Amino acid sequence: MGDHWHRTRWGAAVATVILLSSATAAYAGAPSGEFAEFRDCPYENPAVKQCVYAEVNGGDLTIGAIEIPFTQTILIQGGVEIERQGETLVETFVGAKDGETVSKTPEPVERNGSLRMRQTATTELARAPSEIKIDPEALITGEGAALTLPVRLHIEGPLLGRRCHIGTSFEPIELELKTGTTAPPPPNQPISGSFGELSLNEGATILTVTGFRFVDNAFAAPAASGCGAAVAHVANRLVDEEVGLPAAAGINTAILVGNLKRAYAPAVRASAEQTEP
Repeated sequence: MGDHWHRTRWGAAVATVILLSSATAAYAGAPSGEFAEFRDCPYENPAVKQCVYAEVNGGDLTIGAIEIPFTQTILIQGGVEIERQGETLVETFVGAKDGETVSKTPEPVERNGSLRMRQTATTELARAPSEIKIDPEALITGEGAALTLPVRLHIEGPLLGRRCHIGTSFEPIELELKTGTTAPPPPNQPISGSFGELSLNEGATILTVTGFRFVDNAFAAPAASGCGAAVAHVANRLVDEEVGLPAAAGINTAILVGNLKRAYAPAVRASAEQTEP
């Protein structure tokens, strides 16, 4: 199927959501059946028009001299408020009900292809969930960032303490992930992502993208902070030297592989509704 078909179907899905209305009600149950994955979507909020559930189950993140392979599933979930401003639909991401909009999944740290002794890195959301941007048009066409994700790396290991991070809320690692081809500064070379396969469920209430590949190799990473607690001035410097921080744009790479679902929030609410008439 061509891009025009994908664009038309996605656009129709978003436009239909805008026309749906919902009353404020109490929901004693949880989403069920094919909507069960959206249980942490803030679907009770009538301003939330869509629910998002994404699984990152492959790829890796390279920062300077270290690489973090995504060997376990990372979830990105929440809801989307959609507002019409003139001829434009403006989307605002709303965080997951359980507060874990991006699940915290420790992964082993590798350097030059070898595991670092007892070191792990957890990719965490560095700013408010509203800073997450999912652009349906860019997702399909490959032009621009399909997923904007401000993150930080929580590095854990001997002598590093509990607050050792690469990236902060003030200076996050700003991933602008594409399904198209990147244009990084050297020495990195262009790499390409892909949209995957688009499908709708029987009721046209869940849109699924299977096998996406999001890429970005044009981002920078700041120096480490918070490492080593009382000896932070030493530990931060050691982490910087080990990793090669700050790492300028052109030597870092992010590849996220997985699946994405967007559901109509009214349908999610209906599957959970247990209210008195």
